[in-house]
Amino acid sequence: MPRKPLAELYTAIGYNKHGKTEFYRDFLRHLQGSQRHENEIFPEEFPRFLGFRPDLLETLIDYHGDLFQAVAWRRVQTALRAGNILDIFP
Repeated sequence: MPRKPLAELYTAIGYNKHGKTEFYRDFLRHLQGSQRHENEIFPEEFPRFLGFRPDLLETLIDYHGDLFQAVAWRRVQTALRAGNILDIFP
């Protein structure tokens, strides 16, 4: 048990509130330590960076709104890792 996180040790000996507090402290430390790269953007942020006129952006979202969801890009990654070659037409 010496390698267990403090939160698990508290919980194991019956101090559940203390365990939960330590878990969230560790979680917050983790979040503070993981920083985004300055040029990194997420699919949900694409519309802001595309620079389209509002009417064109609305049309793009109507027809291809899935491009702005992480799930769609995870599917593409999975297909590419499996060796599939994707044909993407305009």
